[in-house]
Amino acid sequence: MDRSFSEHPVFFLARQMPCIQEGVIADYRDNAEMELPRLMYSYELKRVRYLLQAYLRTRLKKIERFVLHILENEQVLQKLSEKEQTYAQEYFMLYGRHQKETILNQMPDGFKDIAKQSAGSVRGDMIPVPDLDKHVFCRVLADRGYVEMNNAGTETAEFSKDDLYVARYDPIHALLKEGWVHLV
Repeated sequence: MDRSFSEHPVFFLARQMPCIQEGVIADYRDNAEMELPRLMYSYELKRVRYLLQAYLRTRLKKIERFVLHILENEQVLQKLSEKEQTYAQEYFMLYGRHQKETILNQMPDGFKDIAKQSAGSVRGDMIPVPDLDKHVFCRVLADRGYVEMNNAGTETAEFSKDDLYVARYDPIHALLKEGWVHLV
């Protein structure tokens, strides 16, 4: 179920918003009796546009926060749209240049790397990665039976169709990729 962002329904909606808005409003523009439904459609489209913009802003914030992790991991990078990939690369270039000009050039030689704490550090110990132990809301798409909720196998939960769960992301990640659940 892993797919790139360009195949995601949100991307489809973003491309269709101008056409939907023009079509719905134009259909009701000349009819005085349809003024209230036209206004309702117009407000609903504005609400959807706002939600879509908030969603995209959140994606950009996450790209900025985890840019080093994204650019080092090809699987994660492929989940972004082409524009997001370009944004991540350009953001990293600007961020890196800014860090070098303002901070890193002032540091001793062993501490001039963005991704390492010191010359003796393991590569990438300063790269922020997403926290897989955070809790997420998910909806079960099909009966799955009992699912292990920790690595030790001591906690299980029965996943039945249309159930909602709040669970750590790590145990449900595989179910998400296989299409058994989706995040709400």
